[in-house]
Amino acid sequence: MNMEIKKIGRDACRVSSWSGGTTTEFSIAPENGNYQSRDFLWRLSSATVELEESTFTSLPDFDRIILTLEGEMDICHDGGPWIHLEEFSPHRFDGASETRSRGQVTDFNLMLRKGACTGDLEVLSGSGSEQTEDVYRTLFFYCHEGRMEVLVSGPEPVILDEGQGLLLRGLPSGSRIAYEIKPGTRAVKAEIHENMKMIKIKTITITEKLEDGINGK
Repeated sequence: MNMEIKKIGRDACRVSSWSGGTTTEFSIAPENGNYQSRDFLWRLSSATVELEESTFTSLPDFDRIILTLEGEMDICHDGGPWIHLEEFSPHRFDGASETRSRGQVTDFNLMLRKGACTGDLEVLSGSGSEQTEDVYRTLFFYCHEGRMEVLVSGPEPVILDEGQGLLLRGLPSGSRIAYEIKPGTRAVKAEIHENMKMIKIKTITITEKLEDGINGK
């Protein structure tokens, strides 16, 4: 995996419309992945929900984690009890579930292909540091309000202002990452681990099917 350190602003992201608002796509893997055809491993995005009640798109091949950046939401899966989500409270659920929501919000989403990758969302505060475990780990720091600094390599940190994110992929094992959250800042970190064994198996299967089609099998 090639190393990637990329600062991303909302104004440079792909924006699409859905029945209840708009979606801003911060990052998708692989880079040429396509959400509409569900051809991707993972996706980071933020959506506006402008309807008082809405139904989530069915994504049976994906696990999902959502938190609200602005506003509070009630969410229900497969006709079960309603769950109240306050701002910046991560909630994990199965993309195959029939999911409904109530409340007009701006949310933050992480979608993960089942079996191919795992991940989590963490609300950040204060300062912290960590080391990368392997090159198949991806980190995304997102500053929703205020300002934060992320030190990856070299003496100068990357400064993130409101609406900006930092994508870190393929960093060498043992790389040290430090961050500092300025007072009044609201920020999120997404962490993704790609299961290369499962990804390779899937790729081989798809390749074999294509070759069978070409050979007329």
